[in-house]
Amino acid sequence: MHFRFCGGLEPPDWILAEIGLINRLSIEQVTSVTTAISANIAHSDHVAQTEEVTAVYSEQDQARALVKVLQFLIGQAAKYDVNARELVVELLQLGVAKETSDAIAQVYERERLQVRQQLQRQSFKFPHVTKLKFAIPPKREDGSEHVELVLQLNTSLQECATSTATASKLPSDSLSISMTHDKFLALYEELSQAQAILQAMPR
Repeated sequence: MHFRFCGGLEPPDWILAEIGLINRLSIEQVTSVTTAISANIAHSDHVAQTEEVTAVYSEQDQARALVKVLQFLIGQAAKYDVNARELVVELLQLGVAKETSDAIAQVYERERLQVRQQLQRQSFKFPHVTKLKFAIPPKREDGSEHVELVLQLNTSLQECATSTATASKLPSDSLSISMTHDKFLALYEELSQAQAILQAMPR
């Protein structure tokens, strides 16, 4: 099943696994927590978010998971300019209760413009690679060689699933890439040329 708030893709498995955390909340709690998280996205109001979330889930792991889920839902919906009615329909498809879906959508619609504006400002900021690891695993059965790259980023990755074979885990700050030996050499050569061009440009 594909969702507009995921850009026509499937939602990640970890979202589905944490929907129960949202359904346990009262409508008042959902409204206050969603409002605080939306304010944090739009205005970086970390204090209000922390206070509201810890008021409903004192256990750190549950509080962190709730923040991740609602941040993802609100942020992705704003990113793809989903309206409140569409968001309600898709939240119901995810398994969120009707009244809870309505409450989230009402807060989202109220904060939608400011969240979108903040996301647009952030869209020009790219994650920085803080660490790079690479390995050449043993040859595969067909005799081909592959190179595996692992990039450690300074921000977490929160994207929708591109297929049903998605690992069920929270967003990671690591990005793993696997490619053939020839493709790796071609990529390395192209990146080296791009770096040389950028370094030669006047500043």
